Amino acid sequence: MEPEEEPDERGNGGGLLNANDILLAMHASAAELAEAESMKDRMQAVRERAGNPEGVEIVEQDGMLRLFSRSMPWPQFNTVKGVHEGVLERLDDLERYYRERERPVRLELSPQRITSALLQELGRRGYRTAALHAGLYRLFAPKEAGIEVEPSSGSGLTIRQAGLADAEAYARIHCLSTGLGESGIPSVRANNEVLMERPGWSFWIAERDGEPAAVGVMRISGGAANLSFAATLPEERGRGLQQALLLARLEAARAAGCLIAVSQCEPYSISMRNMQRCGMRLAFIRPHLMLPHHP
Repeated sequence: MEPEEEPDERGNGGGLLNANDILLAMHASAAELAEAESMKDRMQAVRERAGNPEGVEIVEQDGMLRLFSRSMPWPQFNTVKGVHEGVLERLDDLERYYRERERPVRLELSPQRITSALLQELGRRGYRTAALHAGLYRLFAPKEAGIEVEPSSGSGLTIRQAGLADAEAYARIHCLSTGLGESGIPSVRANNEVLMERPGWSFWIAERDGEPAAVGVMRISGGAANLSFAATLPEERGRGLQQALLLARLEAARAAGCLIAVSQCEPYSISMRNMQRCGMRLAFIRPHLMLPHHP
């Protein structure tokens, strides 16, 4: 019997598909790894501040990343990333660890490695879905042409990289955009300053008519770019600032020789639509499961 031929990689319209058209488990894994490595490096930088004022703890086991912060209670800083079936042997330890620190257990399940046994055991223990998280990616072809990033003529919009002199303005946009308020600016500024001079990190500001209005972050390492935190002042939303920031970072990643760029957002959100408009495609929708803390 003759071996079967590989399927012809053509879309419904008859055109050849490119690498970004086909989702493979390797793409999901690469997107997840870039995000996890970026968060680990961020937390390490914060932990390295004199006296570790945020009380950061980082534990790596069996490809999973356990994060905790005493003074930053938000889910992204108190979670276990890259969860797979191997976590079953560690659940008692994880639950004790977060219980002692008065935090709920949060598990970010790797969708390409989820098994029925894992889901059944987590359900038996009382874990419930707390959130869904989308990861998107864009592959860069060798010698790919540059990405158009210039704002339209007369828009009054400029995109530039931020430096230490912008740390206060950057932190202000972060806090006012996320509901932290101005009281959070000193802490956010201090945590960002240690990253602004850290290898691989770049901070970006979108200005409208010369005034800072939106921000974004990128970390490049090992041929992968993670486009992480982004925020826009409430009064400046709906004016294309985040799309312009995405395009600028994607072009910087391409120019730096990256093979892949990834980012994260809520599924079907405005952020996700912006990413798709910039050529990014869905890598996964990941469930975040939580076991509430009981004193």
